[in-house]
Amino acid sequence: MVSGKMRIGGLAIVGLTVAALASSALATTVVTDFSNFTLSGTYGSWADPATVFTSGPNDFRVESTGAWGGGFFDIEPNLDASGELTLELDVVLNPANEAGGVVVTLVDDDLTTYNYAWYSLTNGAQTLTADLATPLWISGAGTIPGLDLGTLSFFHIQGDSLGATDITWENMVLTPEPSGLLVVAIGALAVLRRRMV
Repeated sequence: MVSGKMRIGGLAIVGLTVAALASSALATTVVTDFSNFTLSGTYGSWADPATVFTSGPNDFRVESTGAWGGGFFDIEPNLDASGELTLELDVVLNPANEAGGVVVTLVDDDLTTYNYAWYSLTNGAQTLTADLATPLWISGAGTIPGLDLGTLSFFHIQGDSLGATDITWENMVLTPEPSGLLVVAIGALAVLRRRMV
C-alpha cells in the first residue's frame, strides 16, 4: 500500500512533468513584434513617397492615400517555426482606414508563398487568426510542395483597401493548437493519478 505522502509527492512530480512538457510544446514563434520595425522594401501605394511609415517602440504604422499596397521583410537568419499551426496577427485599423482588408504572406527558402487575408474588417483593434495549412491562396509553389515552416525567409504585410490605408501593426506570432495539447496533458495526468492510487 502506498502512503498518502508518497502518493501526493508522486502526483506532484507527475503534474510538474506534464506541465513542463505542455508548456514547452505550447511555445509560440514570434515572427515580429513590430518594435522599431522597418520594411526591406515596398510596392503598390506603399511605394508612393507620400506614404508615411511610423516605427515606434511597440508598433509600426502605415498611412497611405492609395488603395492596395504592401511591403516585405527579409528574415535573417531564416526563422524556424516547425510545428506551429496558427498565424496570429494583432493590428489596429485606425479611423482614417477605409473599408478593405489585411494580408500577410509567408515565404519559405524555396520561395513557396502562402497568403492569408482577412476582409470586411471594421476599424479598431483586431486579433486575426488563420490556419497555416490553409492559406487563402498560394502565389508561389516553390520546388518542394507545401510551406516549410522550418525555413521562413520572408514575410509581406499588405493593406488592401478601397481608398486610404491607415493600419498599425502590433504583433505577429505563429502558435501551436493549445487546446488539443492541454487535453492530452490533462488526460495523461488523470491516467497517471489513477495508477498511483
